[in-house]
Amino acid sequence: MKKLFIVVLYKTEIRKCLTINSFIKCNLFNNPDNFFYIWDNSPVIQSEIECKFLRNLGENIDYSFHPENTPLAIVYNSIISQYQNIDYIAIFDQDTVLLDADYEKKLDSAIENNPQIDLLIPKIYTKSGLLYSPGKFIFPGKAIKLHDVKTGVIKAKNLTGITSGLIISQRFIASEHFLFNERLKLYGVDTDFFINYTKKRKYLYILSVQIEHSLSFEDYTISFEDRKKRDEERLDCLFIIYKHFYEKLFCHALNVYYKLRLWFQSQRGQK
Repeated sequence: MKKLFIVVLYKTEIRKCLTINSFIKCNLFNNPDNFFYIWDNSPVIQSEIECKFLRNLGENIDYSFHPENTPLAIVYNSIISQYQNIDYIAIFDQDTVLLDADYEKKLDSAIENNPQIDLLIPKIYTKSGLLYSPGKFIFPGKAIKLHDVKTGVIKAKNLTGITSGLIISQRFIASEHFLFNERLKLYGVDTDFFINYTKKRKYLYILSVQIEHSLSFEDYTISFEDRKKRDEERLDCLFIIYKHFYEKLFCHALNVYYKLRLWFQSQRGQK
């Protein structure tokens, strides 16, 4: 079984990439059936020391440099189209850490025992221990966090999550002619993916592995203006993702709510 692991870098040296280091600890580079694509969106290319470090990890590793900071949907579509002989594709951000040394053993077991399932996702925790992904939609544009979720095969309806850590079958991509939504630049790619997947498939698989992921809402060094810009960009994405009248109505209401909340926050900050 051939698996492709995609890692997207941004302003991070290869040797300091948390995801790549966790791959090393989990011995993923030792499996000759594993392939890796490191897409570097950094403004400056990696040094020769970093590139040599990557080459020494194994033969099945591709690296490409893109200082234009290519949108994630385009990154995923571009790489996946180059690896059509791969059975499963795993997508990772640069700050997603595999916490289980036997990660691949559990992943392979889940795939072999559930060959009909096209999407496998882990439980993803923040650094503070909060279960962040998967979540559950309560209405368009708004999901709630779950205290826990059982592992194994579960119904995909109304579930959402983040793309980092997910494993999707090439069979699903080929049979559904699936593409990530390239109208989305950064935010909303994960939400759009889960919505489209659940329209095509009834089930997904929750892996019995834990993953730690750095999330911006826990980074209190981000300025208010940067948070405001980020939230506004996320809200704009909703009108690309949702197409039906009542869905857009919910999104407009959510937009008004968040803008009012941001306004009150800014007023408190000025006092």
